[in-house]
Amino acid sequence: MITIVGDTEIDVVGESDHQDELLELSGGRRSYAGVELDAAAELIPDEEEHHLIEVWIADRPVGRLRFEDGARLRHVVDEAIERFGSATCRAQIRGGWDLGDGDVGMFGVVLYCDG
Repeated sequence: MITIVGDTEIDVVGESDHQDELLELSGGRRSYAGVELDAAAELIPDEEEHHLIEVWIADRPVGRLRFEDGARLRHVVDEAIERFGSATCRAQIRGGWDLGDGDVGMFGVVLYCDG
């Protein structure tokens, strides 16, 4: 169930530390343009660092929100958790191409939610 709706694209950061998880979630690299895989992301706020919000897909960490986005969305995330028990939004895993000869693209994640 999606608990935070919207169409504003929000880039996730730190995906470079989670390429193995994203590779597993996407089912592997693709030739040509890579993947554009729709998913649901869970936003998990840090209890100690108010502006830190981790992003998980299918119970795997895939990155975090930028400081500015975390600060802007923290109240929305907290309200969704209080109301529904979790904060989730639409997401898309992108990239992950392998064109050969070392031309390999990293995976990235974008979220869709308003705040």
